[in-house]
Amino acid sequence: QNLAAVGMPPPQQRFTPVPGALEVQDGWVGLNALTAQSWSDICALLEAPDFADRQKDIQTKPDAQKAFFAHIQSWLGAHTVEEVVALAQAFRIPSGPLGNGASIRNFEQHRERPFFVKDPSGDFDRPGFPYRMSASGPKMREEAPRLGADTTSLRDSPWAARAPVAPTHPKDQPYLPFAGMRVLDLGTFWAGPYLGMYLATLGADVVKIESVQRPDGYRFIQTFTGLGEKWYEMGGSFQATNLGKRELTLDLRRPEGQEIFCDLVRESDVVLENFSPRVMENFGLGWKQLQAIRPELLMVRMPGFGLEGPWRDWVAYALVLEQVAGMSWVTGHAGGDPLNPGGFLDCVVSMHAATALQAALLHRERTGEGQLIEMPQLETALCLTAEQTIAYSLREEVLARQGNRHPVYAPQGSYQASDGRWVSLSVRDDDDWQRLVAAIGEPEWAMDPRLASGSGRQGSHDAIDAGLAGWMNQRGADQAVETLLAAELPVVKNLIPGSESYGHEHLEAREWFETLIHPHSGEKRYPKFPVRFSFGPERQYTGNAPLLGEHNQEILLQELGFSPEKIAQLEKSKIIGTKPER
Repeated sequence: QNLAAVGMPPPQQRFTPVPGALEVQDGWVGLNALTAQSWSDICALLEAPDFADRQKDIQTKPDAQKAFFAHIQSWLGAHTVEEVVALAQAFRIPSGPLGNGASIRNFEQHRERPFFVKDPSGDFDRPGFPYRMSASGPKMREEAPRLGADTTSLRDSPWAARAPVAPTHPKDQPYLPFAGMRVLDLGTFWAGPYLGMYLATLGADVVKIESVQRPDGYRFIQTFTGLGEKWYEMGGSFQATNLGKRELTLDLRRPEGQEIFCDLVRESDVVLENFSPRVMENFGLGWKQLQAIRPELLMVRMPGFGLEGPWRDWVAYALVLEQVAGMSWVTGHAGGDPLNPGGFLDCVVSMHAATALQAALLHRERTGEGQLIEMPQLETALCLTAEQTIAYSLREEVLARQGNRHPVYAPQGSYQASDGRWVSLSVRDDDDWQRLVAAIGEPEWAMDPRLASGSGRQGSHDAIDAGLAGWMNQRGADQAVETLLAAELPVVKNLIPGSESYGHEHLEAREWFETLIHPHSGEKRYPKFPVRFSFGPERQYTGNAPLLGEHNQEILLQELGFSPEKIAQLEKSKIIGTKPER
């Protein structure tokens, strides 16, 4: 919607961040630039100053990208993984070594901060839990059950009947589970704010804390100065991760801002943040300080790499964590370079944090005890790539890139139709294969008897892909999908994100988008959380993302009892404000 407002077309192709995964002297590293400052720093690091003002061209124009990579090859070949990452982190560039099943467990961070554990079966190593809780942490009980192992015991000793749960709220009155809970949300970009928005959606009063000196960086993503004076209020990503919150600006570097924050902590249930560890400690607002103010507090800390270890102060985005955890290593075509999966990890981290927080809330309800919840984002990512660790632990196999293919299903891939659109198809077993062959007219290439078995199709995947590509290229995507769906095959036309998700008949039928009217960017449609509860709410979002400092007066005057004169002084000294300084 923002692109359309400034006359730009929506993206039609997959966007790959540059530089991304880079091969250096002794391995691969990830260097990532989501902001103009990071890109400028990367160009300085790689001794490529002539490219510092060409970020957009290099991301979108093949010739410019080719010239950039050709220029930096000699520098990359002269440096090791360790050297590049150390230099990049010194520049505060989100970066890290690319991990795989063989290397992940041996990173120095995991040697000094033990995370991988022996499975209870004793057969292999596996990731531990993605969160650490100071008062009620999870425990691994036993190995996964063997098929039918407990059938007899459960039959002979069934679970005792449970007494009905006594309601604490009248059933005929609207109610949300987090109603009455107060949350201070210091989150930035996606991972922290998304957790805050989840809590707000289910009834919590979430106050987002920013400063005019350093607003949430997401305010400046997917927005443009051409949108007007308040362009920083119109970023689509910021809006979509901060709906339903209130907003207070505070300069937490200064004693006056810290004092106000502590006043709010005394009346709050949860504090959440996803800075690198040193940030809160430099503010003097670490767990020990906040616990002393309010022992019942639950604090969710979501650092990139953990609160201790040699990598604790490294900066990271989801792209970096996906690279380090092994996701990039297995993303790409066989024989090709590692690619970035796309930066989806943030919301996965948020939902893992929500799980831990909800357990901590139940613990506090039973004991009155607050606690620290540490949610290292890398360790969440490593739980998603557990298969790589386990495969290497069991048989020293390094799982590799295989494009869109599957270790069992064959064929599986994406094929371009005559109208330029892509169709994704998966053949799960021999029955699927027979239906596919019949649906496409039993072409000669598909009648080879070797293709009747899964192993035969795996060995002939290239030939099958060529045959399917030829069939697909003779018809449009919609016709191809209709034909294959009639044969009861798993097939879909790939959506173009954004431009086609809005208005898609299935999503519209599910009422998956919710419309809000923003004071500066107008009517916007936002995707809902992909979960619905029978108790509601009927509308997930109670309001827009807040404007910078929108509720300063409301919170300071009405809730903390500050005088208008004191508030005016705070604004004059820029402890609070409503406009970014940068």
